Amino acid sequence: MKPSRSKVIIVGAAGSGKDYLKFACSNHGYRISVDTTTRPQREGETDGVDYCFVTKDEFMRKTIDDEFLIWKEFNGWLYGTTMDSWNKDNVFIMSPKALSELPQEQRKQSIVIYLDIAEETRMERQTSREGYPIGELERRIESDRKQFEGFCDFDLRIRNSTFTPDVLVVALKILMSTI
Repeated sequence: MKPSRSKVIIVGAAGSGKDYLKFACSNHGYRISVDTTTRPQREGETDGVDYCFVTKDEFMRKTIDDEFLIWKEFNGWLYGTTMDSWNKDNVFIMSPKALSELPQEQRKQSIVIYLDIAEETRMERQTSREGYPIGELERRIESDRKQFEGFCDFDLRIRNSTFTPDVLVVALKILMSTI
């Protein structure tokens, strides 16, 4: 008998619907991981809900104290998933690089959902909801192209940009109990 998978990892480029799916999971009783970051808090974000915002010194202390399961630098900021979060939560958002650094034991506990949404759709979403400085959207899209080139470490791939998260969450419950 295969061990059951109790973790859901959502992977996708900017504007693919990661938060949309994450909140649907939360509405169905899943516990959502909150990563730690050194990046500045954006307008509308809540500390402890969107991220745990810390200084670089605090983040480095946590690395020295082995509090992180995985951590990475992205665009000059540090991001990490703590061991405590891994042990108590069951929905995570990760980049392909973070997923590749996940220890095999934890990967085996996980179902990875890849939101592979068309670039045009993602650009429209980002343009409509976020006020990017000139050139920032293009930089982000190019970064995503590089990050997802050849990405194939997923269990479920969603290409339909109008996916229904509630239906997907029910499918996840079935997958988690049968895989």
